[in-house]
Amino acid sequence: DEVRERFGTDPAHVVDALALIGDTADNVPGVRGIGDKTAQKLMAQYGSLEGLYEHLDDLKGKQRENLENDREQAYKSRVLVTIKTDVALPESLDDLVRAPWDPERLGARFLELGFDSLAAETGAPAPEKEETPADYHLVLDRATLDRALAEMRAAGGFAVDTETTS
Repeated sequence: DEVRERFGTDPAHVVDALALIGDTADNVPGVRGIGDKTAQKLMAQYGSLEGLYEHLDDLKGKQRENLENDREQAYKSRVLVTIKTDVALPESLDDLVRAPWDPERLGARFLELGFDSLAAETGAPAPEKEETPADYHLVLDRATLDRALAEMRAAGGFAVDTETTS
């Protein structure tokens, strides 16, 4: 009932409604000018993408024009929003069961990746930290920039933090 209320059709045809609406976050174009409410009305009236396009002559104006012009795009969008459920897995489900963690190995990997807090949760020893004194310079003019560049070249290594507004 909730699916029918939200999309105007049964669960099997939700992909048809989504194909009309599109999804900018997932780069699914949909049909120009068709939003949630319009797709819901069209699905309630025609039931599916095929049903809608079989009755395209019933529609008028810009809506019909957009549906005609974006017909191929609507069908491609339906493919994009359809979740594949027939993908063959090279392993059985039993092979995909997570094995118990090896805290020592996991801790070492976390340390290697610089995830010190996570490494500590595994009981891994805290990494030894090098003391690196920082020398900060505010650069607001050319002369200060030239001095800073000369120091950075001489140091052999440096970090830069830029601060901006807006």
